[in-house]
Amino acid sequence: MQFSQPQPTRVNYFTGRVDWNRTSKDSLFVRYTIDDSSKLRQDAPDHVMGLFAENETHRNQYVTLQDTRVLSANKVNQLRFGFNRSTLQVNLLNQANVPASLSFIPGQPFGHVTITGMSPLGTVVNDPRSFFMNSYQPSDDFSVTHGNHAFKTGVFIERFQWNTAAFNRIGGDYSFASLKDFLTANVKSVVVPFPGADPHRSIRATLFAGYFQDDWRATRRLTLNLGLRYELTTVPTEKFGQSSFLLTPSDTALQIHTPFAGNHKNFAPRVGLAWDVRGDGKTSVRAGFGMYYDQILLNQFLNLFDRNPNPDLKSGWLTVTLPQPGIPAPFPNPLAAAQSAGAGFALQNTVFNNFKTPYLYQYSLEVQRQIAKNLVASVAYVGSRGKHLVERRDGNTPVPIVLAGGVPCNAGAVSATNPILPAGTLCTPKTALRRNSKWADMQTRSLDGLSWYDSMQVSVLRRFAGGLQVQAAYTWSKSLDTSSGLFSEEADNAATGVEIPDNIRNEKGLSNFDVRHNAIINALYELPFGKSLRGVGRQLFSGWQIGGIGTFAAGVPFTVENSANRSQNQATGSNFSDRPNLVTGASNNPTHGVSAGCTFGTGTSAITVAAGTPVGTPSHWFDPCAFVPQPLGTFGNLGRNTLIGPGRSTVDFLVNKHFRISEKRELQFRTEVFNILNHPNFEAPNINFRRIFDGSGNLLPTFGQLTNTTSTSRQIQFGLKFIF
Repeated sequence: MQFSQPQPTRVNYFTGRVDWNRTSKDSLFVRYTIDDSSKLRQDAPDHVMGLFAENETHRNQYVTLQDTRVLSANKVNQLRFGFNRSTLQVNLLNQANVPASLSFIPGQPFGHVTITGMSPLGTVVNDPRSFFMNSYQPSDDFSVTHGNHAFKTGVFIERFQWNTAAFNRIGGDYSFASLKDFLTANVKSVVVPFPGADPHRSIRATLFAGYFQDDWRATRRLTLNLGLRYELTTVPTEKFGQSSFLLTPSDTALQIHTPFAGNHKNFAPRVGLAWDVRGDGKTSVRAGFGMYYDQILLNQFLNLFDRNPNPDLKSGWLTVTLPQPGIPAPFPNPLAAAQSAGAGFALQNTVFNNFKTPYLYQYSLEVQRQIAKNLVASVAYVGSRGKHLVERRDGNTPVPIVLAGGVPCNAGAVSATNPILPAGTLCTPKTALRRNSKWADMQTRSLDGLSWYDSMQVSVLRRFAGGLQVQAAYTWSKSLDTSSGLFSEEADNAATGVEIPDNIRNEKGLSNFDVRHNAIINALYELPFGKSLRGVGRQLFSGWQIGGIGTFAAGVPFTVENSANRSQNQATGSNFSDRPNLVTGASNNPTHGVSAGCTFGTGTSAITVAAGTPVGTPSHWFDPCAFVPQPLGTFGNLGRNTLIGPGRSTVDFLVNKHFRISEKRELQFRTEVFNILNHPNFEAPNINFRRIFDGSGNLLPTFGQLTNTTSTSRQIQFGLKFIF
């Protein structure tokens, strides 16, 4: 059940700039910006009926100083210094006044309770928390022109300081398999912080970069751009030695160490050209190739420093699955239960073997032609290849076995969920042990991800003439990768981890952000009447403009998932989910037409989808009958991101009126109507509605529902601007 709660929000924003021309050849400016806000958060799923809430405050400050000096007629130097400070603080609020006696852990806030099939209750598991980030950015750019060459070189340094404190699961985190289990205190699992944990971390790293570029006018019709860039980010360190990591996946003890080894070979060449084909300025060809590194920055690895358990460093948390022999019913004393069970440590650890910085090859070829005096068209190919991208996987799952055939995956009787399997089936028996028995799950980040992007881009521009300007652009593209992001927020809270840790190629599929077709058209028209009038008539009837923007795009991909770990590989957390099997002959994108009909479950738990039920609708976006639960212990054969969500189409309209007061003064009135057709644009099913089967193979009744939109309803905005 969802409840809508108010979220009182305060936002203050200020920016100021001072320019000083010290001499005709030396200018200086300083700019300061502050963005300060606070919000009472009652919108988290855990905040049922506003019983619990959080006070979230942000403050971002930016300072920039720049000195530009003309050294001679052909030499210019630009010296810049920037300083950014960003802070975030989230504090828990007990709006329901829950007595301290009901806290799971004495002296701590009320914890978190998850009941399968129901909204969670309690405080958010990742809070309270605070982040303080400082960034110092000195840089210098020097340019010189010599003959047909324009040289430019520069250096850039950025010093990062992250000071964090994330009190993860401070009040304990209980999971129950059903409401009945909750009412009878039958706990499925419990997670508690390590006793005496200290989550404070002070992490430091520095980015160094330098470049050289030559813009060479080789001939009157050909210009070449040649450049080389070098980048290096130092390995993050904890200022006070509060960091511990495994050096290899087989280690049984953590060591005070850096999370990975650095890479000092990050040279990135850039090449480009611009060619005037006939020398008349009407037909041009542009091409480019570049190598771009994606430096491993601190925000991607913060939890590696604050979550790894170490008795000396006091960090991390304990996880225990219940019931276990000799362990009493833990509710409501999770810490005692976890310690009694000898709970395994869940590692937020990275093991980087042969560390390499993620990088991207990007290339393009464009032909542009002036068709008429004010009409220009272009067509381009743009592509890229990414290598060594960051992947998330559980590095401590059991090693699956390959069946010889004619046997089930699990010991025991043959059944519908434990059938005879063919030879070559990858199987993880229920009794299989983790690779390293010392640890529980080991959320590993490796640098072996891949990406591919190819696109055709077409545009037409009619420059403003005769009172009319029109521009249209269309992109036909395909983006593939093995992972589209490190965090679940980048995939609408869907799984971002590798399903089969030893087979990264199994994850190759459409990117989360793949949009196959994307078209945008905009126009501005100056109404022709009223220009010949004078006085009041001219003010009323002249100076009117109308315009609009139309955006039309295909939907983004998503993945159908199981809600339980049917593969039995013991990968835990929302970042890891199994995919089901695809019915033989069925489409892996069953979002059009009607359902073939099916029934899952028996008796009162049975759910039937009638044959002929329309799909591709907000209530049934996809046909669940195209999928079946895979046998226990095996991986489903459905690929990643095979289904496509709803497309997007939006038309915005504007009306401008210019009131000319004098030669130097003008009043502009602007009316903008966003989504003038009031067309609903639905979002692809979120994580709660793309999960299709529970642990018993029953169909979840919430499958395929569209509950959110990607655009607002029709909105009208008025603006008034005075120019003098």
